[in-house]
Amino acid sequence: MDADTSMRESGIPTPEELEARSDEEVESILGNAARSMQAAAVPGLERLATGENLRIARAAARALSEVRDESAADALVRIQGLADSKAVRKEAGRSLHRLRSTGVHPAAGPEPAPERVPVIPVPAGRIESAFAGYYDWMGTRVLVTHVWAPARGRAFIVWILGEDIGIDECHVFHGGKRELEELMRDAVEEMRLVEIDTEHARFLLKEAAEARREAGKEMPQGYFLYSEAVKRMPPAPTRPIIYEKMDADEIRGDASALRDSSRLLSLLFACPWSLDEEETKPYREKVLAAAKSVIYTSKTVRSERLRAIVEEAIAALFTPEVAEKYRRRLEETAYLLLLEGREKPARSALAAALAIADGKPPREIPFVEALVEGSVGVVREGTPEARRLRRLRAEIERRRMVRPLFGTATAEGIVDQALREDEGDEGWEQGWDEDWDEDWQEEWGEDWKEEEQTDTGEEEDEEDRPLIIDPRDPRQLR
Repeated sequence: MDADTSMRESGIPTPEELEARSDEEVESILGNAARSMQAAAVPGLERLATGENLRIARAAARALSEVRDESAADALVRIQGLADSKAVRKEAGRSLHRLRSTGVHPAAGPEPAPERVPVIPVPAGRIESAFAGYYDWMGTRVLVTHVWAPARGRAFIVWILGEDIGIDECHVFHGGKRELEELMRDAVEEMRLVEIDTEHARFLLKEAAEARREAGKEMPQGYFLYSEAVKRMPPAPTRPIIYEKMDADEIRGDASALRDSSRLLSLLFACPWSLDEEETKPYREKVLAAAKSVIYTSKTVRSERLRAIVEEAIAALFTPEVAEKYRRRLEETAYLLLLEGREKPARSALAAALAIADGKPPREIPFVEALVEGSVGVVREGTPEARRLRRLRAEIERRRMVRPLFGTATAEGIVDQALREDEGDEGWEQGWDEDWDEDWQEEWGEDWKEEEQTDTGEEEDEEDRPLIIDPRDPRQLR
């Protein structure tokens, strides 16, 4: 007599008869059989529970808990040892627990307590060191970590972090301690990275990993090596470290720190930012039209028109989503500036971040106003950006004077040619960076206020100063 014949004679349906049934129907059929037949149902239910159909096997293991007989408890013990599926074994364990709670135990009695095996603790990994770079104009930055993971060894991991996707790229290098430290030194020097607190590196990677998951992206392989290194460490910090290094309430009360935030964009190495070129294009066109218009002949009238365009652009472009991105940029920038000993611009960066976080109207935040002005092509007279443009124009004019004009070349074409050649001239870029280092010292020194007053030679108020129109986005002339 085969198993199917035996099961039919016992009143338990065969697997073939149950396969076409829904989960609810299978549960009902087997449960009713167990309750009505009691011990007679045990052989058939045990065969189903050790069969190949997973859903029927789990239902049979559950049904055995309805049989108030030690034969059912014995069958569940055997199922725990014989079933291939972990899910079925767990279901049998739950049914056996239910039977025990009603006083039904296996014939062999309670199982002996398992022998305690001493646990060998696995050491926690660690982050040996971490370095980070400033955000670039696209909102991307570099983070590098030197980690040690149990059983995985040392690794030098280069992370590319983006504002939208979080972890954008991840590159892993293995090697000995000395080799990796040398590799890190080269990377730090080449990419102008700043050493940061390793706990803050953990905060940044936690934040970036969450952003990548929200974007629906799989984690890169290097992330799992990093996770192995930190999984036994205490939880990562819950907020940016700058709030541990600077007093937010004290900076909120420093009006000069917020006022000076308009100067942050002069630090091209730290804040080379502008708003999206396509989104700002309509406002750049309005700015150029106002500059060329014969209607706005008065300097004051033209300045008022340009200011109105800037305020319109702020209202349209500095959305809550954009504000949140720049708040985080400013928090991280403040921390790196502070680490580099530049406390004054660090205070201004955090002041601007706090103003955004506190919901201050964007047009009342000097950093936001300067960001939008530069993005739409408006540069205030007397600012470092204005001086930079003057130097650029002087260089273009010098080139124009020493080069012959060919054919019908226009002045605009000559300017474009000079710009292209300048951008491709490595020596020129190096000199430009040196100029900006000097500007930084000048702009953020203790006597910057007095220097500004003597630099322009103007006696009119800031509100009345003329505005310079830049034909291209100033941020692209680095």
